[in-house]
Amino acid sequence: MLHAEDLTKAWADGTLEHNTIRNYLTLNLDALKYMSVSELDHVADLCYGLYEWSTKERPCGGFLTAVIKNDLDRAVRTADDTNIKQLWIYPVFIYNCAPQGWKDQKNEKASQEARQAL
Repeated sequence: MLHAEDLTKAWADGTLEHNTIRNYLTLNLDALKYMSVSELDHVADLCYGLYEWSTKERPCGGFLTAVIKNDLDRAVRTADDTNIKQLWIYPVFIYNCAPQGWKDQKNEKASQEARQAL
């Protein structure tokens, strides 16, 4: 079994890998009960996108932006067919696996860069 703490540590260290997320979703959330393999790959891609947004400054689209901002209305409106069915996974993944303050660190870095640009 893959523990959420392992993902949290790897996220905080900047060493989290896509396959680790996929394995976590499969083993811990029993994701294949709820979705096909291709849907699992898609959800794992977006969970990895959350990680890359917070650690590598990767831009993300409207759906992930809505998830990051806790904007349920926008998340539902921008979700594709897979994400509308699997929307519940993203808050579970963030709650269990993201390090505390994962968004705050990203926002603080952006604020520092903005102040330096002045």
